[in-house]
This record gives sequence, C-alpha cells and structure tokens, in this order.
Amino acid sequence: MDELPPLDAFGTLIFQVVGQQLSVAATRTIVSRIEQRFGDHLPSPAELLAADPQVLRAAGLSARKGETLRALAERFVDGRLSDAALERMTDEEVEATLTAVKGIGPWSAHGFLLVALNRPDVFLSGDIALRRAISASSALVRHGQANGEATDASQTRASAGRERDCRYPGRPRQPT
Repeated sequence: MDELPPLDAFGTLIFQVVGQQLSVAATRTIVSRIEQRFGDHLPSPAELLAADPQVLRAAGLSARKGETLRALAERFVDGRLSDAALERMTDEEVEATLTAVKGIGPWSAHGFLLVALNRPDVFLSGDIALRRAISASSALVRHGQANGEATDASQTRASAGRERDCRYPGRPRQPT
C-alpha cells in the first residue's frame, strides 16, 4: 500500500481513526490488513457493520478504535452522515458532528477536513511531522532565501501542504 486510493468520507475516517497516535508506517500496515480482510478494499459502512468486530481486532485495531469505526458506520448507514452532507457543512459543523462520536477528537476531525474535504486552512496542531515541516520552513523565512526555498507565508503554507502530501499520499491537493 504505497499510496492510498481516492477515499470517500468513510474511507478517510477509517484512515484517520486507525492513524490516531500511530506512525504513518503502522497506520499503513493496519489499513492494508483491513483491506485484505474486506476483499482488498476498505469496507463500506454496511460491510463494516456486517463484519464481526473481531475482524478489525485481527487487523490490529484496538477494541476502542473498532467501536469508533462501528459508530461512524452506523451514522453513515442510517443517514446521519454522508459525503454530501459533510461537504456542505462549515469546518466548525464538521468538527462538532465528528467529535460527537466517541473516539473522534479535534485532531481526527481536522485531519478529515484537510484530507477528505480539501480544506486548506485547517492545521493539525498535534501533528509532529507537520510541526517539523513548518518549523523548517519558518527557519528558511527567518534566514532569508536558501536555494530558492520558502521566503514568504504562502510558500510556507505550500511547504506544509507538501508535508501533508507525504503523510496522506494519493490525496489530491489544491494549489496554494
């Protein structure tokens, strides 16, 4: 699983929940195992609900993360959540809707906004790799142009976007 396929809202939430407090490598391993258990694709909400919860445990998910994914799947199946509804919501509405689900916090909601909805002004404040990228870009700004690198705020945001692409490959990014 070198790159993620284009993901719908539920697929992105699977990736976000799996990746909570895990390295990118560990996240990719677990997501690959989930795909293997569902016929080499991420499950739809209905497929996830139809599966025994132990399928997710066997893929490497904690019971708590499995419960979170099942709660999300229930909301997609019963219509409380949908790709279209989430796209129409403001950032604040998406965050409130997602964090109402036990196991989804601001970091996961912001990651969803950034990845699934391409909301470029969202910042994952707890993301260490992103903080490092911004710190490195900020150092370039403070010390002047170095080898044609970032020299203003828009270029610093572009560098942060490139870091996001490294953490979430396969996801299109709008130009900054």
